[in-house]
Amino acid sequence: MGKGLHPSGYNNIIIGSVIIILIAIGLILFPFHLLIKVLILITAIILIIWIALFFRKPKKTVNNAADNEIYSPAFGKVVVLEKIYEDRYFNEERIQLSIFMSMSNIHLNFMPCNGKLLNKEYQKGHNYHARKAKASMLNEMSTLLIESNTGKQILMRQIAGAAARRVVTFIDKNESANAGDTIGVIRFGSRVDLILPVDTELYIKVGDKVKGGWTLIGRFK
Repeated sequence: MGKGLHPSGYNNIIIGSVIIILIAIGLILFPFHLLIKVLILITAIILIIWIALFFRKPKKTVNNAADNEIYSPAFGKVVVLEKIYEDRYFNEERIQLSIFMSMSNIHLNFMPCNGKLLNKEYQKGHNYHARKAKASMLNEMSTLLIESNTGKQILMRQIAGAAARRVVTFIDKNESANAGDTIGVIRFGSRVDLILPVDTELYIKVGDKVKGGWTLIGRFK
């Protein structure tokens, strides 16, 4: 599914690998049976590969998206799709779409549409399980206010989960990007919310698996 690793993961992979290798060496120095030492070595290799897979780049993302198209901002599973009243930015009824990123998913995040970042707000917080509703309000997160080239505005929230400890956003305020561009990463287990106009035409449902920067999830009307 990937074509190499994203640079944002290099430090995590190196630090994680060093820690795992040191622990493995320490355990191997104990007078364990040879079979146990082999299992320790195999486990260490698997853990290093597992960490690296979080930061693998997808083989492809959308090219030349139409301005009214909306693409998945993350790899994962749709866990919430419902109408809400958004009272912080828009003060109106909106559609909330939430994508849960499991520990096996690519953890890069992608621009959902062609447009510009109007505002970026980082919030420190808890690390409740990303599937819980209160995660959208209380967890560590980065909230992005995006204006599409159609003039429609949406919110995108990068939300840390129970295992996540770092939300990173690459795009800056007033910077433009195209649908499918890599704009962030959430390190280790998390969720991404999109808060969309209520008249958005959607093509997905709860339970669907989506691919970041590739799955067409809807269109602005």
